[in-house]
Amino acid sequence: MPRWLRVTICASAMTVAGLVNGYSAASREVAQTMSGKTIEETLKAHTDGLMAISGVVGVGQGLLDNTPCIKVFVRENTPELQRQIPKVLDGHPVVIEQTGPIRALPKDRIR
Repeated sequence: MPRWLRVTICASAMTVAGLVNGYSAASREVAQTMSGKTIEETLKAHTDGLMAISGVVGVGQGLLDNTPCIKVFVRENTPELQRQIPKVLDGHPVVIEQTGPIRALPKDRIR
């Protein structure tokens, strides 16, 4: 393969990689600022609605690729729950995490 072709292919690959990485970072930034709400405000506004979905056992804040996200904890991650739970809320990504049932500890086990 001629040198000019190797250089062209290499430069093209670096450009595409840069565009993909730049787009990914930019799209996360836009998603976070699109609504103007902080993740805490979004979580407060949507907790009751998320908890009302059958199978949801908790909600919280977490990280997805070092980006703040809303975590929705479910007993079992089913296709039905995946349809009911939005992928994004107020511009913040939503992650579904299967935990099984969550129960309070008996008082005698709390220290």
